[in-house]
Amino acid sequence: MEKKLLVYIEPLIEQGRPDLKTWWLNFAAHAINSIFGEKLDWENQCRIITSDYLKSVAIEQHPNMTSCAKQLLNDASAKYIKDISINECWDMMSLDSVATIKKWSDRTYDSVVLDKVADLIKSKLGSFEPNCILTFSPSPFLKHAFPKAVVMHQESGMLSAPPFPYTNYFDPIGMKETSSLLHFSSELEKLELNDEVVDGVARFRKAFIEDCLIPNSPFKQYKEGLQNSFDSLWIWPCQYSQGAGWGASLPKQDMWDMMTWVLDAVGPKTGIIFTENPTYNGYLTDERVAYWRKMFPNFIYHKSFYEIKAATHFLMDIVDGVFSLASGVGYHPLFWQKKLITLGETQFTNLADTSNIKDIPDILNQPWNRQKDAQLYWLLTQFNILQSHQQETPFLSNFFDRCMESKIKTGEVQFTAFQPAKAASTVMEDIISQGMYDVPIPA
Repeated sequence: MEKKLLVYIEPLIEQGRPDLKTWWLNFAAHAINSIFGEKLDWENQCRIITSDYLKSVAIEQHPNMTSCAKQLLNDASAKYIKDISINECWDMMSLDSVATIKKWSDRTYDSVVLDKVADLIKSKLGSFEPNCILTFSPSPFLKHAFPKAVVMHQESGMLSAPPFPYTNYFDPIGMKETSSLLHFSSELEKLELNDEVVDGVARFRKAFIEDCLIPNSPFKQYKEGLQNSFDSLWIWPCQYSQGAGWGASLPKQDMWDMMTWVLDAVGPKTGIIFTENPTYNGYLTDERVAYWRKMFPNFIYHKSFYEIKAATHFLMDIVDGVFSLASGVGYHPLFWQKKLITLGETQFTNLADTSNIKDIPDILNQPWNRQKDAQLYWLLTQFNILQSHQQETPFLSNFFDRCMESKIKTGEVQFTAFQPAKAASTVMEDIISQGMYDVPIPA
């Protein structure tokens, strides 16, 4: 099917880090290359909209850009990369960057704003009208501007740090609480738990958990004392609290208040291990840690958790489950057959055992729901895509085709549009064979 692709890279600068989204230029370039290859005709097939800063970065070849991105975006030139200035961004809602991003994510904008931004997007494109769109952030105005187009949302997948190979996911429905995981919840509940699924999930767990993460944990001595100190243990992966992933449905809107409220609510015999992504500036400062240690005996944190890449992986074996906000660690209870508590409406709501912390004693006594193994297999083989498969197969182009055909026939994307890049059993074999088993890795 002929494609006219728009790639939208959010022009707002988040966290005061102008270079943060140079990585999205890389994702964009690899996606464009995957769809069109050497036959790309910029004039008739593709446009990029981003900030004026990122446009200049793309043209000047930023050092963070991959060779693929440098070549492809150099070919695009200034003509096909359209920019939105910082003043145009501020004018969208007459708000700052953080407030604007949160409104897009939390869906608290009004129709006037939606019309305004949709008109801005269309004015940037002129006569070019896309029938498929790729975005990396909540962008409801894109669907509003081009209601017939398939709007595909890309993010890092459920496997994104060693020992797991890197994956992305492409979601034609939405992000976070508007994602396919919620939209197709009834279909996910009906997935077949057959011999292929049972065998594939068993091999996945053996390769990554039994043979790698548990024996190679750098926290063995530290973990021994924890298991006997609490009635139950949980992990809370901290995340940036002012970005698009911080949903409006949480009981508390501030990270500090949220953590303090949960520590108090669960009581002193429910231990919570806090970890965070060392890629970002640490939230767990000495001052904050000292306060929580003094006030809550169930607060658990060690500086070494910040010194190891993906430290959460090496602590999962001793916990009963995960508290999830919107972090990708919300997938990991599926790997380990652990419990999941969601603290607000997220993409993990239908995978969770509860959203009420008062239910902890009850869910601890519930056996593992084996239907979740079928959901895990589907997520690994059909929803997420290995980076190597994205580069080596026509997966993304074919996926767009199926989504576009489905939307033309029925008015919306159907669950059947999701298909693996290769046979599902082969995808699972490739996941295991491409694992990066030399862990732990210093942050």
